[in-house]
Amino acid sequence: MKKYGFYGGCFNPPTLAHIELAQNAIKKYKLDKLFIVPVGKHYKKENLASEEQRLEMLKLAIRSCEKIEILDIELNQNKNFTASEIFGIIEQKYSNSENYFIMGADNFANLDKWNNSEVLIQKFKYIILERPGYDIKKIIAQTPKLKTFRKNFNVLENKENAISSTYVRQLLQQGKYDELDNYIPQEVKKYLLKMPIIA
Repeated sequence: MKKYGFYGGCFNPPTLAHIELAQNAIKKYKLDKLFIVPVGKHYKKENLASEEQRLEMLKLAIRSCEKIEILDIELNQNKNFTASEIFGIIEQKYSNSENYFIMGADNFANLDKWNNSEVLIQKFKYIILERPGYDIKKIIAQTPKLKTFRKNFNVLENKENAISSTYVRQLLQQGKYDELDNYIPQEVKKYLLKMPIIA
């Protein structure tokens, strides 16, 4: 059976850290493919670039990544999906594979409070990305619903890199374009400098 990962987020813009974490997940969990799933236009977040812009930047960012693809099921839709809705759509579409949903520890810490949390916790498998300030094992141990289904949660260490889309936008606002090389792929940088759309 094929093993797929599904990595949702804004990717506003996609960073080197996003790509590194995706590649690390593929390697550690022997995924046959990892799908990046960008949120749609109705997702509530300030300074969110358009769907078209974020999709184009993702295409540029993963152009040389063999096992990473984009799954655009949230784009061009007239609603903001809940996690359980999206996960259900993905499970139906990829019903013949073993699927893992990838999320950061900051989101995982609140998973038991999400809509339909019981279904999310019991039904799906996860790869949890470490974040500074979050002890994933402690979160599981102290949350009864998570503890009961702890076998569904896999932890991906992330000691070297942090997701830094917010910092990238700050650098753009400040005109510190040389520093962008440390955080985003070169093709994404070229795109942003041609069209400074999220600064």
